[in-house]
Amino acid sequence: IIHDEIVPYEIVDRHDIKKKNKKTALADSADAEKSTNAPKYLPINKVIRNKGDPEAVRQAKIIAKSGHASLAVRRWLFPPKETKSSAGLGGKRKGKPLPKESLLRFSDQSPPLVLDRKTIVTAVDHLSKKDPKLAALIARVGADALVHDCGDPKPPTQARLFDRCVRAITFTMVSVDAGNAFLRRLAMKIGVCLEHMEPACRKRLLGGAMCESGGELRDTSHVAGPDVLLQLLLGGSHSTVLFTPRLVGELVGTCEVIGGRQTGYPHLCGVSYPCGKNDGHEIFLGKARAHVGSGGVPVSAGYSAPKASFLVSLVHDFDIGKISGRKM
Repeated sequence: IIHDEIVPYEIVDRHDIKKKNKKTALADSADAEKSTNAPKYLPINKVIRNKGDPEAVRQAKIIAKSGHASLAVRRWLFPPKETKSSAGLGGKRKGKPLPKESLLRFSDQSPPLVLDRKTIVTAVDHLSKKDPKLAALIARVGADALVHDCGDPKPPTQARLFDRCVRAITFTMVSVDAGNAFLRRLAMKIGVCLEHMEPACRKRLLGGAMCESGGELRDTSHVAGPDVLLQLLLGGSHSTVLFTPRLVGELVGTCEVIGGRQTGYPHLCGVSYPCGKNDGHEIFLGKARAHVGSGGVPVSAGYSAPKASFLVSLVHDFDIGKISGRKM
């Protein structure tokens, strides 16, 4: 005699089945929407930004009050009362805080001081007397090294102002070697971009860039022609080339517009390739040429997306005259 096995089963309401099917359909539609709205370029920087920790600030103040901090750090943590309310020229008159874009924020003397040898030596002596820890570092570096790094003062121009802004953005929160690698790749990317232009357009653009820079290179008074400037860019000579709005703007113009906004992808930011002082620079140059010429693997100057957006905004602000040396 064969006994059939009785399997217990659960009575399921048909309304529950409809609810489950509806939830499954909504989940599938949400996953499909995420896949379609996924950004084309994903960030490769996994570093978490430090947005400020009140507890860390409180502990830093406690340590500073006990004397375990330099004078500069203590002045930053506990600013004196006269600096909280902005003063007029020379700090003689107290009143309302200065406007955000007030030119008085950049200098407390009129006319502003020029960063020449005399000013640097005076500033170094002042810092050495005020902060013993900074004095030890200054003694190791020396004022002559700072004078050599700053160079001789030159007449202010739009091109030099733009070049300073580009370098300030590049070297923010990175080491000197990393900043040099960014600028080296940026110069090569600009050179490759110009290399693939029509000869007449390229000559006209390089000639305009030479007019913006007054025909001078960054560290010398040598007058370079368009062909020499192009070879310097392709060689990554960022310490010699003066980055101008026209040169960087031409590279920005080849970047993609995503969501109605001009971005730095794929030339300013995105996947890049090492181009440090100990790397083969011709390898990056070859990859950049393959990217532009034959549509090879994209390779960028290596900037982060936020820094690339700053450079894009900088070019736009100089083009419309929002940033101008005449206003300073």
